Amino acid sequence: MTITLAQLRYFCELADAGTFGRAAARLHMSQPPLSRQIAALEAELKTELCVRGAKGIVLTPAGVQFLADARDVLRQMARARRNVAAARAGEMGQLSIGFTMCAAYSVVPALMRRYRDAFPQVQLKVREMMPVVLDQALRSG
Repeated sequence: MTITLAQLRYFCELADAGTFGRAAARLHMSQPPLSRQIAALEAELKTELCVRGAKGIVLTPAGVQFLADARDVLRQMARARRNVAAARAGEMGQLSIGFTMCAAYSVVPALMRRYRDAFPQVQLKVREMMPVVLDQALRSG
């Protein structure tokens, strides 16, 4: 079995809520499936992450460390999703621009400034080329 992102979210919510009942309510699920997921997570890690008591749960030292790591993973995953969305929208990545000598001093600098202002996460790769070479580069992708 492997650890899932859902299990990480469940564990973080449990740690924040302090009780299985509250965590289950926040996650819009019933308590038994949440309890099973946490038990499966603990089995996969081969350690107890929290001690269950009448007043709620208390994280074990392993649970405290795992909580920090789980939050890091969830933050990283959220960042990865944002980055993919930005790349898909053309707001991130690399843009290659070829131009001829006559455009090098008149048009290109102003266009590059405007583009960088609009899309700071896009790396511009600029190359001056002879018209014939530029045509070949455009046709070959």
